[in-house]
Amino acid sequence: MQSSVCVLPLSRKTEKYFRILRREIETYGGEAHLVKGNFLLQEQSVIDMFNRARNDEYDEIIDRCRDFFKEIDKEIARRHFTFGELEENEEEFEKLKKWYEKVKERDFFQADKAAAALEMLEKCQDRIDEFGEYVFSHEEIIDGQPASTTNKTD
Repeated sequence: MQSSVCVLPLSRKTEKYFRILRREIETYGGEAHLVKGNFLLQEQSVIDMFNRARNDEYDEIIDRCRDFFKEIDKEIARRHFTFGELEENEEEFEKLKKWYEKVKERDFFQADKAAAALEMLEKCQDRIDEFGEYVFSHEEIIDGQPASTTNKTD
């Protein structure tokens, strides 16, 4: 491999990752140095580069949220109100949330599209809640019991 440089803002977490990476490089016979430095010029261009990369990731999350809406709409149109479908959609939503958290963790400079991605995730939560209501309504579940048994009088 050729010479490489990796730049990240200094934090305990990034320093830990660099130290692990350094050990791995040295294990394979390479050389690695950790350097703490300051920008003399063009700091904003590096920040912009980080933000562009995060905004691209947030755009992907937003696109996946739109796909999520389409999937929910399709299931509603088909009246496919099953617990299995609800569980599948909840799992997809959890993946989106985890992805967002990973991107947010490496969003060192608060990229512009973070708020839009979070807003879309909130809309996903609303849609999954709405779909869940359809499922429970369809299955006639009230307080964990079929509706037909809750209305009986003894």
